[in-house]
Amino acid sequence: MTLRIIADNKSVNVQLKTFSDGGEYLKVDLDDTQVYSNITVTIENEPASRYIWLLTLLDEIFSKYTCKSFNLNLPYLPFARADRIFEPGMANPLRCFFW
Repeated sequence: MTLRIIADNKSVNVQLKTFSDGGEYLKVDLDDTQVYSNITVTIENEPASRYIWLLTLLDEIFSKYTCKSFNLNLPYLPFARADRIFEPGMANPLRCFFW
């Protein structure tokens, strides 16, 4: 997994866990009693289908932790070239990614 979190210049342990049905989730070792000055998240070299990790992680960080500054390093934006519907009946994957 190429997902890294740096909180106040310290690497944060991130574990990918798998449920028995094949669903995946992340466990992040951040202290929810601490106020962080800066959190940086980097994800790279993963197929677009695995970017659900990113959405899960962002929900975790913003719902539980206090952070004064947040940076997201996203060298590849999934579906970046699908900025419109190309033919009738096609979904817009970029819009769905940012739903």
